[in-house]
Amino acid sequence: MLSWHKHTATGTERGMAVREQRHLAIADSDFAWLRLAIVLVTGMALLVGMIRVGSPMVWLIIGIAAVYAVANSFLDLHRRFRSIFTYRTYAFLDLLLITLLVYFTGGQNSPLFLLYGIPLSIAVLRYGADAGAAYCLVTTALYSSAVLFHGLNGTFHWLTQIGLLWALYLVMAYVYYSDDTRQDKARRRDELGALHRAAAAPIHTGDIPTVIGNILSGALSATNCCWAAVYLYEEKDDRFTDCYSLSCSDLDSDVKHETPWVAPSDILYTVIYTNSPRNTQDLLSDKRFQNSVLNNGIIRSAVIMPMFAPGAKRVGVFVLGREEPHRVSQHELRFASTLAVQAAVSIHTAFLFEEAKTIEAAKEADKLRSQLLGTVSHELRTPIAAIQGFASSLKCADEVEIPKEMQQDWINEIEQNAERLRRLVTDLLDLSRLESGALRMQMEWQDMNDVLDELAPDLQMIAEGRNLVVQVSDTLPLIKCDAERIGQVLRNLVENARKFSPPGSNIVVGAERYENGIRVGVLDEGEGIPPEYHDKIFERFFQIEGASFRPQKGTGLGLAICRNIVEAHGGRIWVESSPGKGSIFYFTLPVTGS
Repeated sequence: MLSWHKHTATGTERGMAVREQRHLAIADSDFAWLRLAIVLVTGMALLVGMIRVGSPMVWLIIGIAAVYAVANSFLDLHRRFRSIFTYRTYAFLDLLLITLLVYFTGGQNSPLFLLYGIPLSIAVLRYGADAGAAYCLVTTALYSSAVLFHGLNGTFHWLTQIGLLWALYLVMAYVYYSDDTRQDKARRRDELGALHRAAAAPIHTGDIPTVIGNILSGALSATNCCWAAVYLYEEKDDRFTDCYSLSCSDLDSDVKHETPWVAPSDILYTVIYTNSPRNTQDLLSDKRFQNSVLNNGIIRSAVIMPMFAPGAKRVGVFVLGREEPHRVSQHELRFASTLAVQAAVSIHTAFLFEEAKTIEAAKEADKLRSQLLGTVSHELRTPIAAIQGFASSLKCADEVEIPKEMQQDWINEIEQNAERLRRLVTDLLDLSRLESGALRMQMEWQDMNDVLDELAPDLQMIAEGRNLVVQVSDTLPLIKCDAERIGQVLRNLVENARKFSPPGSNIVVGAERYENGIRVGVLDEGEGIPPEYHDKIFERFFQIEGASFRPQKGTGLGLAICRNIVEAHGGRIWVESSPGKGSIFYFTLPVTGS
């Protein structure tokens, strides 16, 4: 005879309202069993003679109470007749049965007065201090009536008992409000955290799925709902294009993305067209949701909020759902509305970031394309013109007497310019394959001394007119690398050193142990490189302007190729230089490679 049943759904209801009803960790159906247990204990106490009662009325009341409790436990009357058996009905029946037991077991002398305290505690903790106060008032009236009808017998300690009941109420109310304050603070902290995550999402991550995932996970953490979703709307096509959803069971996984088919009659269109929220206590019994995509078997109740970006741009709808029927409070609606507004702004911002990235990437691509065309066309023009000129002259060799030595010089010039064209095309293809990952490194264990010994003749030829010096440590470890590609790096660096250093100067190639691998360096005695260009020179097509930096023409691809090859090995490349003091290009190779 202890619990009150709610007219709303059973089960633990995890709400967002500031003053939402508190729940004990006991289901409504369990309260009926608790009532039955108290009735049986009371009957046993009477049976063993703790209270001697001659009237059979007590046993009749106990029997009625037992039938009443069993009917609730087995027949589930509070579900079948919800409109009749409300929590107020149960509260009145509980108090009536306790009062009758007190009356027939001694009035103010009955120890069963203590039974009033159990439902009082449940009333305060489950329904709040206001419900507990109402319970105490009704209890005071019923108990006073029972005592007066039974007879005072010259004693008034029943007033003390009522005072003790009210004292119990004050203690329970204090506990309730203390718990209420703690839960309110925790709830506000979670709600502010969800709003902060929604606002900061596009700043930290610009991509749409990550932004929406942060919003949905924050919403679930703050509201304890079981499911949250964002349906994105495309105004141009007048349809919902994407659905991102997340459930409590998948908080640690990625947000689920799918392309939904939303019927024109779906309530989602009503929300987006009218810019007004919708909510339902039970999807199954609400005709508006019969053909909705929300009727997916996951949720039973839902709050649907429109999402509009600044400038009245329709972004989509925001949905929060529960797995059980639930009556939405005003606080829940306000918080869901605030979160939907912030989500709309964040998603719209993320879209703008993506558009900006696309525009920036297109501009960069146009810039690189123009740079490529300008550089390649310039580099192609000179050798092609030379080949064409010498070839035309050779065609006239039979008509005009040209010395054999001159003809041979022209043929050599044609070969050199053809080689220049071949290297330009090869560099372009190598760089393209390196950047796309199509060029795989053939990694094998190598001794750097052997690699440099094999490269020495090529490096001597490339460093024509300069003094090439090779200095290698005797304690170098074996490294796993692609010897051919490392050779390509050294050729490019030595050629770069020759281009930008005066004839007769020194070019030093060295290798030494360095951290977990080796470090290779190429030193020249050229003009040096200003600090602001130390990083840019490794970008493709970049060349330092000025006569002192460009004594010879180049494509600007050599150092970019070096960087990609070294990074493919798991190493890094950099330059140490200052104007007028030459340059040292370093690159590292780890022992085990990439």
